[in-house]
Amino acid sequence: MAVCVSAIPVSAAGAPQAKPGADTSGISALKARGAQVSGKWAVFPNGVEVSLGVAAYSDCPNNYVCLFEDPSWGGRIVRWYVANTAISDLGIYTFNDRMSSWVNNSPYDARWFYNGSYGGTTRCMNAESGSAASLGGDDNEASSFRIYTDAVACT
Repeated sequence: MAVCVSAIPVSAAGAPQAKPGADTSGISALKARGAQVSGKWAVFPNGVEVSLGVAAYSDCPNNYVCLFEDPSWGGRIVRWYVANTAISDLGIYTFNDRMSSWVNNSPYDARWFYNGSYGGTTRCMNAESGSAASLGGDDNEASSFRIYTDAVACT
């Protein structure tokens, strides 16, 4: 199971606040994978950003594709904005099999896959669309991901 960093309290200013004796291994795991911590985000060299606490729809700006841990665009979020991005293992971002809602605020189609390395069942995320509701049988199944370079890849 992926390390959950949502247990780390976040201050009103949005910076992670570790309680004495609190488990901060989620942040350590992200840093060990190359992330730099900046405010309430772990930022990876490839442009992927992972929230260190609870996020909201407003944390998915224009041109970004965002995966949310909880239904209704809640919980932790993994987001990025680079077209032609391919993420073969969401586990790198402590997000394997964790997605319960998503939004694609980009002009490009995207697709997520049940298995790593773009295998297994796949679901399309059309440009400028989203799914806030429970994903039903697809809930907590995303393991890899692609953003394409156009808005017709899902047709």
